[in-house]
Amino acid sequence: MLKIYVDKNSEAKHASPTYNYSLLINNDEIHFEYMLQPIFTVDRFKQPMTKYLECLSLISKNIDGFDKRIKSIETLFDGLDSDTIKEIAKSQQKFINEISKDILGLTVSINIKLSCLLDDDFVDYMICNLYVPLALEVTVIDTDIHNKKLQLNIHLLQRFGVNIWLDDYIGSSVNQKTTLGVINWDIIKIDKEYLHYNSFDIKTTQELVNVLSKYANSGLIFEGVESEQMDRHLRFANNGSVQIYGQGYFYAHPMNLIDIKFAFNQHYNDYC
Repeated sequence: MLKIYVDKNSEAKHASPTYNYSLLINNDEIHFEYMLQPIFTVDRFKQPMTKYLECLSLISKNIDGFDKRIKSIETLFDGLDSDTIKEIAKSQQKFINEISKDILGLTVSINIKLSCLLDDDFVDYMICNLYVPLALEVTVIDTDIHNKKLQLNIHLLQRFGVNIWLDDYIGSSVNQKTTLGVINWDIIKIDKEYLHYNSFDIKTTQELVNVLSKYANSGLIFEGVESEQMDRHLRFANNGSVQIYGQGYFYAHPMNLIDIKFAFNQHYNDYC
């Protein structure tokens, strides 16, 4: 059961509302706050520019009288059923639409399971409420990738401008590898563990980029960029065969709407 609420009470006269929701899991009501994390272009000779935003839902828990964000709902996807995830995605799209003027027309990504795309009503909802450029990040491969309805719905979404991304790519995942060339991915996101272990091996990264670029229409996103050295590694690994993007704490932490607005008002794209 998903309950959505918007807190529009603020001491500041012109402050933006915060967008939150609560989810009932095993009779426990868990509260979340919508956050946005920028994703940047990575080019050897150009300054990074914000290209995408990922919508994250951070769990808020009362600890010692303070609300503290402890993890994102997206990390719990394996334990959530598709119906719950679809309701979360719908609420996130509503949030994105309501803040459209504040995010400068950037594409915003939402996390889903692949099986969500078997639901015609869900696909229709995403299309009919498409007021902001949208990407659906497939975090869990939990259905037959050759299913005709799945393929038709992916084609339909892409025809209406919705990006389909593969999230958290790990080379050792058989499920993910079998999707390459079968699902028409717009972007493939490489799991943060890759840079953690390979950020000093440019040749290996270049080989990975060369292989995956054949299966990603619009580029690759490396997650977990947490240091200047990792950023520099990606810059020099970029051989121009495909656009590379970076996401991680080195560039920006997940931010609430107020922080995003402030950052953009301060010429956020030029901060590097």
